[in-house]
Amino acid sequence: MMESDIKNPSDNNDWVLRQIFSTADNEILEEEDGDVITAVEFSREGEFVSLGDHNGRVWVYCTNRGRENVKPSNYNSRYENRQSSKESYDDYEFYGQFQSHDPEFDYLKSLEIDERINKLCWLPRTNNSINLLSTNDKTIKLWKIFEKPILKKSFQHLEPAQMDGNQPDYSQLPIPRMHNTEILTAAIPRRVFNSAHAFHIHSIGLCSDIQTFMSADDLRVNIWSLNSPDNSWCILDMKPENMEDLDETITCCCFHPTHCNVIAFTTGKGKCFLADLRQNANVKSYSKIFSNQDTIGPDFFSEITGQMSSLDFAYSNKIVTRSYTKASVWDSRYEKKPYKEFDMLKGASSQMETLYTNESLFDRFQVSCSGNNPSFATGAYGSFTVTNWETEQQCKCETRPKTIDNSNLMVDIDTQFNDRCKALVVDWHPDADIVGVGVGSRLYVYSNKRL
Repeated sequence: MMESDIKNPSDNNDWVLRQIFSTADNEILEEEDGDVITAVEFSREGEFVSLGDHNGRVWVYCTNRGRENVKPSNYNSRYENRQSSKESYDDYEFYGQFQSHDPEFDYLKSLEIDERINKLCWLPRTNNSINLLSTNDKTIKLWKIFEKPILKKSFQHLEPAQMDGNQPDYSQLPIPRMHNTEILTAAIPRRVFNSAHAFHIHSIGLCSDIQTFMSADDLRVNIWSLNSPDNSWCILDMKPENMEDLDETITCCCFHPTHCNVIAFTTGKGKCFLADLRQNANVKSYSKIFSNQDTIGPDFFSEITGQMSSLDFAYSNKIVTRSYTKASVWDSRYEKKPYKEFDMLKGASSQMETLYTNESLFDRFQVSCSGNNPSFATGAYGSFTVTNWETEQQCKCETRPKTIDNSNLMVDIDTQFNDRCKALVVDWHPDADIVGVGVGSRLYVYSNKRL
């Protein structure tokens, strides 16, 4: 289901709500847990956006330009009159949906493996098919998504113009043809990567060499070749010999967008590590360590809220990390303290006991950065915020999973804390100022009003 071009009447805000997509079959009824969106990812070209939900389904939406580029056609017709995605906002439309993962059972450990999609990752498009990595807790799959024409035989051997009354002209009898009746979107698994993680996978990321990708769980980071699903290489192992000595776990990991030898990962101790694989293929030492431990108080709640849950490489040698209450912008050349720091959950400190009771204190909010300006987007309860760290300007956008109030799509920074609508998953368009935010079973697509 979709609502498009929902304009904000206020001219003082830079961001407007463009479209809303839903994974629920019936929005009138209360949404089910299986419809909740758990992953959002724009493609490398920005022509597609994919959603993953608790039921293991993947939903794909595309622009008109994206649909034209993946149609079976010749090269010239596919790229003629091509326009840049930066010039104007191009609406996304439903492209396809498929079941990526099913519930499984590990008989050796007597554990159920949920079908929930934890992460999605697009591969660059090289022809008229698109490729997507998806993962649940244990298994990573490489999907090929393409358009498949449905052919039907044509039993009309002569065109109507070639019929002369009741006597057809058999001298111009044509060869029978196959006609396209419709085009379906199909998805087939090309590779299955499994049996390499003992703990739940929470991160996958494509290397800039487009030949390998990484996967990370709570204690290990593995490198895979896209062409070799049977082998993986462990580049980071934080598992102690005695599990009772465990005091630090990995919470997020990603490759540098342009340097294939650089990885970054965050831990539950409020640290972000930058490692260079040229020094050692098995990471033992770190090039940089960014830590906010000095700001973590001695109380019980501060230890939880100080854990870094997400990171992203940003514009101009910056790294943005997100903890429960704060977003920190780090200069990769200076690790002693954050370049800038922003409070994302104002008023949450007075409700720590309530948040701990209903387990909301353990929510992990994602952060995503713009590729061409000093800005990042991250979620909260009932809203998400777009922040420019140079001007320190923040634009807070309210998300409402049940109703849309056009008169109040954008709210002030000091809006009242709301714990009913969790904007946990966020992704920024690779080229344009477009942000996708998953809230419940809905995807909100915002864009800068200049588009």
